[in-house]
Amino acid sequence: MDNNRICGIQGIPFDNMSRLRVLSMRKNRMTSVPESAFKRLRSNIAVLDIDGNPLSCSCGMIWLRGWLQQGSSEGPRCADGTLFREMRLSRQDCAQRRQVESFHPGCEAEMIDQVGGSS
Repeated sequence: MDNNRICGIQGIPFDNMSRLRVLSMRKNRMTSVPESAFKRLRSNIAVLDIDGNPLSCSCGMIWLRGWLQQGSSEGPRCADGTLFREMRLSRQDCAQRRQVESFHPGCEAEMIDQVGGSS
């Protein structure tokens, strides 16, 4: 799913993919990755590669920072160039802010809401 101008993920498109081990979504236009999209897969996925996306290092992404810190690779960078895993927000900071995430405002590309499946 690399280089597809994907802006974001809606719903739970990977929910029924219990055998998914590697998911590469490099070089798209995602600024955030919702926790709900990966809730069931977190114990299964060995590699989630989202490098090259203009990620927002903000409260809505703290869940991902913890998950990525378990891996051995450097991981993705924030839109400002800093390493995502080194973002300086804490869950406590975010609870005080109650910040709501939005998708990249200039993105006119695709949103993923369903992957695979058969009728």
